[in-house]
Amino acid sequence: MELRKCRAPDAVSTEDPLLRWQGFLQYANRKEVSDMLARKDPGLDQAVRKLREISQDEKERIRAFEREKDLLWDAMNRYNREQQAKRIEAKALEKGMAEGRAKGEAEGKAKGEAEGKAETERRIAIHLLKKGISVEEVAEALERQVSEIEDIRKESVS
Repeated sequence: MELRKCRAPDAVSTEDPLLRWQGFLQYANRKEVSDMLARKDPGLDQAVRKLREISQDEKERIRAFEREKDLLWDAMNRYNREQQAKRIEAKALEKGMAEGRAKGEAEGKAKGEAEGKAETERRIAIHLLKKGISVEEVAEALERQVSEIEDIRKESVS
């Protein structure tokens, strides 16, 4: 329950123990409210007495302050570690994506060049075959298998 979001209850007259505790937590510094709440609820009576005891002891107040400070430092350090981990993760992701893009571009370029070379050799083979050069001579010139040149010849005829 977030106390700052709760409307101020009529904590003294309420029969709801949760609302009485809410009133205690919100108005513990108001003696008249805390006294009335303590009379209605034995648990609150004990809490009021303990709060007053702690509030009067300087060492206890300092200890409570130090505990609160330590909790805040712990929370802040945890938050900073989480943020640093997120930044590291984001940089690693960005680096991985850049490497992946570069690799993909290199593979695409190599594949495109290979396809372009194959298409060029195919056109040259067709052109040479049309000029009447034998399949064996075209295969030797292009450093290809005779069966590959035969396949190209069959494709070009059909």
